[in-house]
Amino acid sequence: MIDPLTWLWPVVELPRPVVSAHTVFSWPPEVFRCLTDLGLLVRCEDAARILCPECQDHYEEVLVASGPDRSTRHVIACPEHLRVVVPPETCRQWTMSLDSLAARMAETLALSGTVSEYSPQRAWRLGRMIWHGTVRELMFVRGLAWADAPELWATLARVRRLIVLVSRPIPEEATPRSLPVVALCHAASISVNCLAIEPLEIAAAIEDADARTQEAGESPRSGQDLKRLIRQQVKAENKSELSDAAFVEAYRQTGSVREAADFLTQQTGARVSKDKIQRAVQRAGGAASVLNGENSNSVLRSDAAQDRDRKGRRVSQAKPDDNA
Repeated sequence: MIDPLTWLWPVVELPRPVVSAHTVFSWPPEVFRCLTDLGLLVRCEDAARILCPECQDHYEEVLVASGPDRSTRHVIACPEHLRVVVPPETCRQWTMSLDSLAARMAETLALSGTVSEYSPQRAWRLGRMIWHGTVRELMFVRGLAWADAPELWATLARVRRLIVLVSRPIPEEATPRSLPVVALCHAASISVNCLAIEPLEIAAAIEDADARTQEAGESPRSGQDLKRLIRQQVKAENKSELSDAAFVEAYRQTGSVREAADFLTQQTGARVSKDKIQRAVQRAGGAASVLNGENSNSVLRSDAAQDRDRKGRRVSQAKPDDNA
């Protein structure tokens, strides 16, 4: 049998994740039974319009009519067959329980923390895992190909060390280079009525994102690398005046002009104003562009990054930690 999730992923990306009885009847019975048993598909309100069972090529409003014996019948007005009586079950609908899916993903990955809705019906915080000694935040997101996707990307960019789980692959040009994105259609499956996610797919997504970041020459993303960049600049210039690279990276790390200024002031021992951060961010393309990493080439790169480019860098194969 094909994995039941194969039928579910297209539903996840619908703005209104609802499937009709006509659609469900076309599925193998065991698929529908598995998805409902897992709580991933639940009954919702009956459909107001259904596909004509006679013509199979047009949708009509469902009307309630009284029969000669005072019984109630469901009918539709068909242009060709006039009035068509339809069984009540043809009006049934099921909706995708996105909350249940998020909860099951967090459970199978044994993540720490509590599952919570980050953006209404668009993004869910699943919890945290340890990757090479660093805490990573995992989030399930849908609708990253919709018209308002840029705004959602900008919101996600504020979450530090994020790993995004999506139902289906997203074009690389639409994904920030430094952000690991895991396509669940390749990583998730259902076995013995349990959801499973392959951890190596998460490891591969992290490695791919790190490789893209290095190839593009983006600024370091970890807090330790940012502190190293600050120390290198202050030592080289024998002063506490930093470049745009440090200002912009501090803003990326903190997500706030005020917090970035406070952080740099603490690290350098000299006052760094919010205006300096703000101007550097504007020169790098603006807040949304900086948070998405879209304008990273406009940020000055550290000497260490340039040295790596000249010498070349070998990307090692990493595996998830045992505790992940």
